[in-house]
Amino acid sequence: LSREADDQLASFQAELELRIGPGGELHELADWAGKLAGNVVRLAGLLHAAANSPDLPAEISGETMDRAVWIGRYLVSHAMAAFDLLDQDLAAAEGEKVLEWLRRKKPEEVRARDLARGLRCFRGRSAEAALCLEYLEQNGWLRTIPKRRGGRAYRPHASLLQS
Repeated sequence: LSREADDQLASFQAELELRIGPGGELHELADWAGKLAGNVVRLAGLLHAAANSPDLPAEISGETMDRAVWIGRYLVSHAMAAFDLLDQDLAAAEGEKVLEWLRRKKPEEVRARDLARGLRCFRGRSAEAALCLEYLEQNGWLRTIPKRRGGRAYRPHASLLQS
C-alpha cells in the first residue's frame, strides 16, 4: 500500500472500531464488520489489478483504496438491511431453543457468548445469539441488566428459573 492508501485504510479501521463498539450501529454485526477492513484491502488489490493489468505498479494508490473504502461503506448499508431481514426470522426460530436452555440451566444472567458456547445453533456466532436475546427481551422473557463489564447481560424472567 502507498502511504496515502495506508492512511486511508487506518482511518477506515478507526471508523469501523467506533461503529462496532458498544452503542455503535454495527455492534450487533461485530462478527461481520470486524472482517470488513480486511475485505476492503482485498477489494483494493482486485481494483488495483483490474486497473493496471498487465503492468502492475508495486503499490496500491490512495485513489484505489478510496474506491475500495467506498465499496466497503456501501456494503455496510446492505449488510444492515440484510441482517434486519434475517433478525426476526432467526430470533423467532431459535428463541424456543434458547428458552428451553434457560429453563434447563437457570442462569441468573445470560450473555450472547453464553449462548454461543452453550447452544449448537449459535456455535461461534455471538452476533446471532445477541439478536435472539434482544428478541426475547422485546417479548418479555429477558430484562437487560444495567451496564456491566463483559458485554450486554440479561436477567431471565422469573418463570424460567422456577423448577
